[in-house]
Amino acid sequence: MVKEFEGGAENSLTQIKPVLDRLETIDPETVKLKLTEEASEKDSVAGIVIEPLPELESVSASDRQEYEFYAARVGSGEHVNPHVHFAGEEPYRLIAGKGVMHIGTIGEDNAVVWQDDPIFVKSGETIIVKAGQVHSFEVIGEEPVIFIFSCPESHLNDDQDRLMTTEHQNGFPEYRN
Repeated sequence: MVKEFEGGAENSLTQIKPVLDRLETIDPETVKLKLTEEASEKDSVAGIVIEPLPELESVSASDRQEYEFYAARVGSGEHVNPHVHFAGEEPYRLIAGKGVMHIGTIGEDNAVVWQDDPIFVKSGETIIVKAGQVHSFEVIGEEPVIFIFSCPESHLNDDQDRLMTTEHQNGFPEYRN
């Protein structure tokens, strides 16, 4: 099941269909093993463990972006630090655990305006974050969340297309649970 946010992912489903199709073919057990046995340190900026899946070829989508694939783990009581990208979508497929995705927009004075209704997701569900949406994911419960996601490589690079939205960076307010 693909979950959408206000403002919709209607075009995303068409534009990144090859990416979504590839996400569905990735074996969850292989990803879980990779994250428990090979996982390195946390991405200090995002605040979570992210491992590339280089064995999967990148996929070109009709939005003119080249999508790479990654596995990630968010521990109990942790969250993905809020950030935004302006090029390409970012689909997440949860394979273990449950959590909530918070979505916002950049409003006046570069303040993040969070939507009132976050989306709750569990293992087996897919979420699509659209370009320009501020997003942060938090774990619900004691079980860590493991997910597979895809994005242009620039999404993981602060010098290219990852803008963190914390109080001390770029004037954006800090995320609060």
